[in-house]
Amino acid sequence: MEYELQDLRSFVKIAELGSFHEAAEALHLSQPALSRRIKKLEKAWARPCSNAPPVGSG
Repeated sequence: MEYELQDLRSFVKIAELGSFHEAAEALHLSQPALSRRIKKLEKAWARPCSNAPPVGSG
């Protein structure tokens, strides 16, 4: 699966701000749209983009 520059920019914005919520606002995206971009990167890289456990795992 391929990814786009906007997907990488989204990843960087999350890293800069430390928050999905703040990154989504800064990028003028909904949180679900931002999550889809990150999932696309995770699939392309075949690894998770964060150390956080999956939602519902704990």
